[in-house]
Amino acid sequence: MAKRTKSAKKTTAKRPKSARGAKPSPNKSAARPKARKMHQPPPRRRKAPLERAQDLIERAFVTADPERQFELTQRALEASADCADAYTMLSRFVADRRQALVLLEQGLRAAERTLGEKKSQLVGHYWHILETRPYMRARLALAECLWQLGRRQESVENYLAMLRLNPGDSQGVRYVVADHLLDLNRDDDFDALLEQYDEPSTFLTFARLLREFRRSGDSPAARSLLGQAIGRNRFVVPLLLEIEVLPDHRPDSYTIGSRSEAQLYVGDLARAWKQTPGAITWLRTSVELESGKPEKPPKGPTAAVKKQLAGVPQRYEAIWQATVSRLPTWLREGGRMVRPWSILIVDHTEHKIVGQDVLTREPDADLLFDCLAQTMRKPQYGKPQRPSEIQVRDEPIWNAVQTHLQEIGVDCIYRPQLEEADYVQSEMQNMMALERQSPALVDIENFHSSQGANFFQAAADYFRRAPWQRVPSDTAIRIDCPQLAEFGAARWFAIVLGQGGQTFGLALYSELGDVQRLCGGCCSPGDGSTTGTCLSMLFGEAFEVPIGDLLAAEKHHWPIAGPESYPLVLCAEDTSSPRTAQPWELQLLEASLRAVPDFVEQHPYYDDSAAAARVPMIAGPLKFTLSWVDAGCGSECGECENHE
Repeated sequence: MAKRTKSAKKTTAKRPKSARGAKPSPNKSAARPKARKMHQPPPRRRKAPLERAQDLIERAFVTADPERQFELTQRALEASADCADAYTMLSRFVADRRQALVLLEQGLRAAERTLGEKKSQLVGHYWHILETRPYMRARLALAECLWQLGRRQESVENYLAMLRLNPGDSQGVRYVVADHLLDLNRDDDFDALLEQYDEPSTFLTFARLLREFRRSGDSPAARSLLGQAIGRNRFVVPLLLEIEVLPDHRPDSYTIGSRSEAQLYVGDLARAWKQTPGAITWLRTSVELESGKPEKPPKGPTAAVKKQLAGVPQRYEAIWQATVSRLPTWLREGGRMVRPWSILIVDHTEHKIVGQDVLTREPDADLLFDCLAQTMRKPQYGKPQRPSEIQVRDEPIWNAVQTHLQEIGVDCIYRPQLEEADYVQSEMQNMMALERQSPALVDIENFHSSQGANFFQAAADYFRRAPWQRVPSDTAIRIDCPQLAEFGAARWFAIVLGQGGQTFGLALYSELGDVQRLCGGCCSPGDGSTTGTCLSMLFGEAFEVPIGDLLAAEKHHWPIAGPESYPLVLCAEDTSSPRTAQPWELQLLEASLRAVPDFVEQHPYYDDSAAAARVPMIAGPLKFTLSWVDAGCGSECGECENHE
């Protein structure tokens, strides 16, 4: 028994592998429990509710399945009401931005509770410290939501506050707020921002360029910055000028100087450019001057040219008629649209066109003389010849060439009517008429110039007041006007256009269902057609409006807010093509242009009360009652993303 006991003691004294290399313990029985403790894993610490919630929301961030995201977000909020990221994520699933705003405000308060006293202590270091990131994400989403809701000054203040919390701007806030400051005409604040962030990025370079144009116009400083901006990204200007079309979907990523970077810039930040009078027109002109080849200067009536023409055979019975006029059409020249000029020379005796030239700029006396000389040398019909006389209108340009024509034996006769040339010119203009051109205001029954002046003035005031800065894109304004009942619909629904920065104006619909399909994100939006009447006024450049309206505006000096804010009126019913507006429809549209800016400034979109407006018009005042209306989807299918 004793031997077996000694043997057993020797066996139990063997050290466990985990203890090898350590100094042997003199008390072997005491060593055993220590060895067993070394094999036991440490007890797991139970995570706090906020930690569990944050783990869930981190999983929601990385999943691509919206249903799974929503489930994880709900579980995170159930785990902890202080999970700010959960409120931010949940706001993405809410169609009503006002409800989203409530969630984001709750998320911001949750983040503030979590930070506690650190909220003020960490100023300048936000985002770099991980526990501040939920706060910064919530505040960024809050600023974006406020902007979409039309509360744009509040939005900008939130963006600027984020830059004070994180001057390094890890979230790229400076690019967005730079554009927003320009959009809101806060140029001094923009200058202060650029002093803080003086960098050569595409976004800030183009923003700096726009600010310089606002300050100095077509100046050497602006042209120098334009060269720098194009050097940073050559794709931006063609997109701003709509020479290239933006894709339907935003790029997922971009590289510096790439087309995708330009698409992101123009898609998000073009609004300030299009709201600055003259900016887009200046871009067109400047880019054309930079890229275009210099034109060969005309020779004009030099002594050598006149000596050569004097040797061309003269046909004494030949009488020409010549006109210089601007054509009622548009031609694209490089990156800009131009209204061409025409020099037309007709042989009145033979009833033939002998010379013609279409120019992209207004001809001067030298260019006109060159055209006449070329026609004498190589006429389009017949042999080289000098006519005995050229019949023209009494215009300054002909006064400048009359003496030179007389020196080569050609009389210049002034006539008020040029029957042959005018007839040919009229036929040419009819052939060159733009296809699918919208009906003009001047085509409205009993239209007169004072109506055009008043309508253009109302449109110019509307553009300058920029009501789209105060109105969410998915909100409509109901306009009731019983006076219109004898002509058509007495209730209309107005949509303010411009929040996206691409198209600015005002659209009126006679049917609420049409508004809901267009603004409510309906699951069955159709092809964009309407079931009722749609009256709209869109702002555009001169080449986008009917030529009849443009000529009348130039003749009668109708006011515009800028060269990019000519009003274009469109009127359509159901799926039909645009038609000429009726006189009462033009009055309705003009009165709406005058009433809507006042309404949105005095009654925020969340104000449910109605407002009365008395709008003075030429034919008598129109009495409106205006109120906000929800333009969300009214479908009962339950499948719309905006249907609750």
